[in-house]
Amino acid sequence: MHYTKLFLYFILIFTLILSLCCNFTERNITEMLENKKKIDYYVISLKVSEDRLKNIKQQQQKLNKKINIFEAVNGDNIDINNVSNQIVADSFKEQSKHRKREIGCFLSHYYILKLIKSNNVPDGYTVIFEDDFDIIKDNLHEHLENALEYMSQYEFDMLYIHTLSNNMGENLVKDVCHIDFNKDFYGTQAYLVKNSSIDKLLESTWIIDAPIDHKYTNAIKANKIKAYTFCPHLTKSIDTETTL
Repeated sequence: MHYTKLFLYFILIFTLILSLCCNFTERNITEMLENKKKIDYYVISLKVSEDRLKNIKQQQQKLNKKINIFEAVNGDNIDINNVSNQIVADSFKEQSKHRKREIGCFLSHYYILKLIKSNNVPDGYTVIFEDDFDIIKDNLHEHLENALEYMSQYEFDMLYIHTLSNNMGENLVKDVCHIDFNKDFYGTQAYLVKNSSIDKLLESTWIIDAPIDHKYTNAIKANKIKAYTFCPHLTKSIDTETTL
């Protein structure tokens, strides 16, 4: 009888320990899954250059994630006096090829923001590349996931992955820095947006009165958008003439 009671006590204690371990493990797994937010990838491309399309395929192999091709607006075909659902400031209206392509590039970035809004994944993130991007960081996706974990205690709307200005200020967290506004800051070659901030980004870019990268910079300086930059950058641009 004595041994029977001991055996029953042993079974009871073992069951309790097993239950606690299972609950702890399940909770940890749930927390890990919640922390690994969904990241979608898009690349803006006119789809007219075989070299650019080949580059996109090469970068997708490096990333090992699907990169959705978002067809760019061809600025050569734009009527700057009749841009639907958008205002082009009179001061920015100019019938030169360069200016029309700047507007086409602006609209391409703006329309992809609208797509993010329509996708309705507010707890996720979206990476936007221009089609001359070149991934120089191994395991880019995992690196972004880790950075988002480090940044979970900070408010932000955008993280620049690469800019032409190569602007990097003081370090904020591992691999993420402030933007130094005592230096030039320009370029939209690669950046990550927080989907829940999409309305703020759309509102800040509704009026076309500057190139898209300057428009973002002005909004960041005015504290309408909160942004940081990866340091060092995770991508670079290939050495070919822009098609956007």
